Amino acid sequence: MDRDADHAEIWRRSAEAFNRTFTEATDDYFEFLDEEVEWVPITSRLDGVTYRGRNAVRNWMADLRRDWEIYEVTWEELRDLDEDRLLAIGSWHARGRRSGVELHLQQAAWLHHFRNRKIIRMQTFTDRSAALEAAGLRE
Repeated sequence: MDRDADHAEIWRRSAEAFNRTFTEATDDYFEFLDEEVEWVPITSRLDGVTYRGRNAVRNWMADLRRDWEIYEVTWEELRDLDEDRLLAIGSWHARGRRSGVELHLQQAAWLHHFRNRKIIRMQTFTDRSAALEAAGLRE
């Protein structure tokens, strides 16, 4: 498998594992993360918190699971940027556990950095233009 296909395949498998890990409280997703991963999720826009390490991501997900029944990502396009970065463009859907409120974000994007087939950094964007700029691209 070539490097480009490798990153795309890792992303696809990790996104599926993320959704499964959130919904079923499995540990599937964490095998894709480097032990010292830097995690900048969508919630960082609200609280300014960046998470470091698998356990921090695990705790973030457990906290999120208390308030959200559904929290899933889908992708439409994967752009391999260079030897260690990939930009995924898609959408995000969530449903409140108690309120039932549904949120749909159609402008989601995730910038991933890889090392040794593991995700070492992930940053979520709610604006595709900002994601493309962070990736060094234009629309």
